[in-house]
Amino acid sequence: LIFLILSVIPTALALSQTASKGPSENEGKEILKLRSEWYDAYFRGDTAVMERIETSDIVVISDRRIGAKREYATVQKAVKENRWMAPGTSKVDVELTIRMQGDVAIVHSLSWTKIPGQVEKPPQNKTASTEVWVKRDGRWRVMHLQYHTLQPAPSGQAQFK
Repeated sequence: LIFLILSVIPTALALSQTASKGPSENEGKEILKLRSEWYDAYFRGDTAVMERIETSDIVVISDRRIGAKREYATVQKAVKENRWMAPGTSKVDVELTIRMQGDVAIVHSLSWTKIPGQVEKPPQNKTASTEVWVKRDGRWRVMHLQYHTLQPAPSGQAQFK
């Protein structure tokens, strides 16, 4: 009986370690780094960096439209005509959660866009977004972004967090 118990313990320990082992902290950090690069590239209109980080089949959904294709030519034209984002525009996350499941990561955020000379402090309305990141050929890439503006709840009504 003792021999049986001693032979089962290492197997049980190995299984419990495998089952509880989640995604590495480094993967989460890698996604956050890429996410920062991606948003910075978007605000600068740097479509080469965007193309490197996005999947070829990226989908973007907002409260205004659904975009099922990359629109790099539109971005490049706006940058050339000086109609793109103000220099120094950045995304400021108020809340951020990453949930990982194998080669898929879901990023939820509540954020606002800081625009130098226009929006310098957090506005009342924030943006809620969900991003889907996938690991393809050993690299994390974003394949889906959905975002919308949250309106503040009328006073006296509860808000979901």
